[in-house]
Amino acid sequence: MPISRYPRRGHPIAPSVLAPFLRRKSPEIGIRLDELDADCWGKYGEATCRRLGKTVVSHLARQVDDIIRVLGACHIAPAASKIGLSDLDLEVRTCNCLERIDVDQRHDGLGDLTIREVLEIQSFGIKSLVDLLTSIEAVFGEERTVDLCSKGAAKTEVCSPLPRGICDVIRRSGHVPSALADINVPAPPPGVKLDEIGLRERTVTALRKAGFARDPTAIGKLTLRQAIRIVGLGTESLCELIEGVERAVRSQQRRFTAKNLGRDEARIILEVVCCPASLPGWVLASVIPPIPAGVHSDALGLQRRTRNVLERERLFDLSSLSQATIGDLCKLKGFGRSCVIDLLARVCHVRASRNFGEPAAGSAIRDVYQSIEAICVIPGAENINAKDPRCGRLLRRIHGDVETIGQLSRHYDDPSVFGQAEHVKALRDAIVRCTTLTIESELMEILVRRDDLQRNQQMIAEHYGFGGGSLGTLEMLGNRYGVTRERVRQICAPSRISKLPSPPFAPVLDAALVLIRDSLPEMGSSLERMLVNQRMLNRGTTLESIERVAHVLRRETGFELIGPTSNQFALHKTHAKRLKKIEQTSRKLVSRYGAAVIPTYSSSWREEMKNIA
Repeated sequence: MPISRYPRRGHPIAPSVLAPFLRRKSPEIGIRLDELDADCWGKYGEATCRRLGKTVVSHLARQVDDIIRVLGACHIAPAASKIGLSDLDLEVRTCNCLERIDVDQRHDGLGDLTIREVLEIQSFGIKSLVDLLTSIEAVFGEERTVDLCSKGAAKTEVCSPLPRGICDVIRRSGHVPSALADINVPAPPPGVKLDEIGLRERTVTALRKAGFARDPTAIGKLTLRQAIRIVGLGTESLCELIEGVERAVRSQQRRFTAKNLGRDEARIILEVVCCPASLPGWVLASVIPPIPAGVHSDALGLQRRTRNVLERERLFDLSSLSQATIGDLCKLKGFGRSCVIDLLARVCHVRASRNFGEPAAGSAIRDVYQSIEAICVIPGAENINAKDPRCGRLLRRIHGDVETIGQLSRHYDDPSVFGQAEHVKALRDAIVRCTTLTIESELMEILVRRDDLQRNQQMIAEHYGFGGGSLGTLEMLGNRYGVTRERVRQICAPSRISKLPSPPFAPVLDAALVLIRDSLPEMGSSLERMLVNQRMLNRGTTLESIERVAHVLRRETGFELIGPTSNQFALHKTHAKRLKKIEQTSRKLVSRYGAAVIPTYSSSWREEMKNIA
């Protein structure tokens, strides 16, 4: 694998993928930074090109957050390519960071990674990103600039005219950032009127006054900087215009005959979801796909509102709906767009499960729905965050804008979600696997990274007392391994866990704590045997270790241990306080009078134990 420093002769200086963030002129040569391609090496001297490379990196370093937000879901290499490190010229740091995550062992090599994922690699900064992108573009040329969307968007033939997430950046900033100001507004499809894009009256009025009523396609000639200067068109109206035009473009790409629509539930769902207000006439005229005979409305699991309308109209046997059109259903009182989506999605599920004319797209929706449904059944799985150490990467790959799996469950019919059916299955398998571990292996997977040394794993095991050993202190482990106490803390209780927006997903620990709380009060040795029999704990690990694990994973144990280490008793924390009060009172009596009446002390102890039991 060749090793050379960025920028390298014959390679582009500025990656075309990051062009929206390089729309400023270089004061040295007077051209924009996004135009610094491989031809610059023939026009300017080598020293000038290297200075321009530093300018590109420093300019992008100030916009890292916006780059992740707008282009985080973009793939590093073309989706259909199998490219490894040996095919590229890279700097030493870039190469080492990619080797750390075993990029050559992945199914699609670099083509399987997104910009967000590589920027999350330790020590992989914006310079390494520019180094990697320019090297890839030198190999693939113009092939790389074809797709600015994620794989899932390409599979469903729904590709946004602008980088994904640009409206979120504009809304968050309250203005159009200068790095994005020279990007053109997407042009509406030919023949679409302003009233048909689904805009508010205020936005339509501002565009009419600006002269776009006769030819709305002329909007595509405006840059974002020019559009925001239209009188009456603020940031919210601009974002509304961009999103409305994108919906119209997607709708135009998916138009086909009503006959085909009647056999493809998934396409109807996509059209209904993307329509801004009223449904097009060709959708209203399409018939409900045939439903297997004898299917009752209760068997579909419809939402309450949909079910109530069908029962009110006495449509218990859904096979009678096969001759009805979507327009007929929309005429029913209370049956709106959400009911149409609900009914079609459930019909798709039933038809596919019974092999009744199963369409390919319907099968994808069915698989994604079943996978997400299986995930949500697992306790705590709905709260898994996109930054979770184990499952967050898979969640971000499926949908870059959702924060938790609970939000993902509400987007299962989104084309960007059911286009990622394979990744949804992988997420389901990963979560199910997490429930089969022990507490020790669960903690190791959360704390230990793939590139961690064997020494770090041994240090974690000794710190938490796994395998029957005593709980190691930071000072003791530091002296044993020749490191400082702070370094031991960074390994055994990393700050990245405490900085997560929510506690990491740890279903085995949660189940063990529930089991312990339900069994209190009880001897510690009995509880440990019970957890070992349930295969949640390895033999030799104590409840003290569980307390320490729960603390670092931000869990409340709900119990407290009293008594000597060899014979501990576990109680609810509220009960343990009362026992400690008795002990304190007894100590005060002995300290004050030099003696205590044993019968009085014993009766008090028995009375407290009865109340606890």
